[in-house]
Amino acid sequence: MGVFIATADLVLTGCDSWLTDGHFVNKSGTRLLALAARERSVPFWVLADSFRDSTESSDRVVLEELPAEQLGAPKGQLITVRNIYFETIPHHLVTGRISEQGVFSYPAAPVQ
Repeated sequence: MGVFIATADLVLTGCDSWLTDGHFVNKSGTRLLALAARERSVPFWVLADSFRDSTESSDRVVLEELPAEQLGAPKGQLITVRNIYFETIPHHLVTGRISEQGVFSYPAAPVQ
């Protein structure tokens, strides 16, 4: 991602859940993409239909963790394998949100 962000005009990503505090949940790796975009001053937009809105906040949301065995990672005394599919992305990395209700620059949100 870091290699290609330098030539990008903008980043557009999906969203698994939009949280009440403006953070959102998406697949692991999205936060690194958002950070790379911020470093290069590339706008970072999120596609998030209103059905993705959650009543949870970033400090209370439970992120799905699947069995570590699925990864086939090596086992060892000093190795802790985690298989976390999702992560939270903080609102300060988001330029705006696009939903069926319109296009919104952050921190403005769709009118309820």
